[in-house]
Amino acid sequence: MSDWRIVPGRETVAVIPILSFGVIMMLFGSGCATSSGVSKTEALIASMTRGETKDNLALNSRILAMANPDSLAGDYTLGQGDLLEISVFGIEELSKIKARVSSEGFITLPLAGTVSAGGKSAIALEETIKTALGSKYVRDPQISVFVLEHHSHRISVLGAVKKPGVFEVSGPRSVVDMLAMAEGLTEQSDQVVYLIRKATKSPTASEPPGLQPPATSNGKSAQEAVLEINLEEMLVNGRDELNAPLQSGDVVHVPKAGSFFVGGAVTKPGSYLLKGREVTVDQAIIEAGGVTRVADFEGVKIFRENKGQKKQLIEVSLNEMEQGQKGPLVMKNDVILVSSNGFKSAWFGFLEFIRFGVGASF
Repeated sequence: MSDWRIVPGRETVAVIPILSFGVIMMLFGSGCATSSGVSKTEALIASMTRGETKDNLALNSRILAMANPDSLAGDYTLGQGDLLEISVFGIEELSKIKARVSSEGFITLPLAGTVSAGGKSAIALEETIKTALGSKYVRDPQISVFVLEHHSHRISVLGAVKKPGVFEVSGPRSVVDMLAMAEGLTEQSDQVVYLIRKATKSPTASEPPGLQPPATSNGKSAQEAVLEINLEEMLVNGRDELNAPLQSGDVVHVPKAGSFFVGGAVTKPGSYLLKGREVTVDQAIIEAGGVTRVADFEGVKIFRENKGQKKQLIEVSLNEMEQGQKGPLVMKNDVILVSSNGFKSAWFGFLEFIRFGVGASF
């Protein structure tokens, strides 16, 4: 009796270049150092590359390589309209002075006069003010700068990223920059990203292609425009046009990958992520380690959810797929169960009994 098994085969896959940790460190070694001597950039790289699977490490490595280094440093840079509170310790007249950054990027302070603030971090501005005051008026002044109001860009990064939230940024930022600021993708992330933007009546020339508000059921355009971005196309295949420039109020959403379950007479039963792939039933079983020797090749069942309806039952023959027939595609939340063949179970159980039970009596 032949023992047919679906086992993992060799497949031709695209080789995704993975940047070594050392190369990434050379690219972004200019990050601001922390008190422990480790830069924020180094800490971010360690966070993004720790405990990653090969595919996820490849995508996060590409995010690090493509991101603006300012995004990795993590320091908020001051911009037009930001309201600052500036204090010089020990001098009452120079305590809690409020100053707003002008459209040209300057603030005006007593004694120090006009000081350039735009494009600097709060720490850098403290040093600038310290130099301006220390050169003429105050010996070794101790300065603090606190941002009371942020009027630069606010961009949200949500979903399957390691540090979701609303980020205060200034200067131009792209989708990849924001993914880097959110410390990269989690293991549960899908391979698509959605850019969500409030729709405008007259889109500008800088709008990325494809960012169009979908039509609603009443024929009117929705209030938000959505652009779907394929991460592999953008990060691996070099389609830089997908790395869209962002505006204040934009939302970058990384959905969780859909999953399916494979159980029954397979080697490694469990849940597996689709990750934006097209996976057939036989490929799903291979991903679960292949079938065991008691599997019923005519007893594969797919239980599929249908909104508002009972679960759909689809029966599949592995024998037909081994003869060249393409198996059905797996969908999100599918449950695939490989039944055991009663005769095979009894036969192999008998062989095990002969091997261990009878053999042990001699």
